[in-house]
Amino acid sequence: MKELEMVGKKWGKMKGMLEDEMTVDSDNVDEDGNCIVDFEKYVNLSVSGKIIDNYEININDDEIIYDNRG
Repeated sequence: MKELEMVGKKWGKMKGMLEDEMTVDSDNVDEDGNCIVDFEKYVNLSVSGKIIDNYEININDDEIIYDNRG
C-alpha cells in the first residue's frame, strides 16, 4: 500500500504493516507520556500514541493515521 493511501485509516487496521517502523522523538512527548508516533519507512505519516513505562509505545486501535505535513 502506498503511503498516502494510509492517511485517514485507523491504526487497528494498519498496525501489522507499520508497527515495526515506529519511532518517537523525545521532543514529541508530553509530561503525561502522550506522543506523536512517526514511522521510519513512511516519513509523512504519524499517529497519536502514549509512552508507557518509559519505553513501550501504546496506540489505541481507533487512532487515525495522518499526513504530518499539515
